[in-house]
Amino acid sequence: MASDEEYMRLALAAARKAGNATWRNPRVGSCLVKDGKVLATGFHQHYGGFHAERDTISKLTPEQIIQFHYLRDFRC
Repeated sequence: MASDEEYMRLALAAARKAGNATWRNPRVGSCLVKDGKVLATGFHQHYGGFHAERDTISKLTPEQIIQFHYLRDFRC
């Protein structure tokens, strides 16, 4: 099983995918994990677009249950 730090690294890597497209908003990545398995990652893709959490959740099937949610805001 991966550590919290490894899941946070995945969220950070997802956030970096946005480059500067989120200008005025922070770059944000998200990683959803259940029972030590990454279910999905996502990110805030552009200014005015969906938040990272919505992008990530949209990749899940209705049957998947979220156990942990890791979020990183680059301004923090």
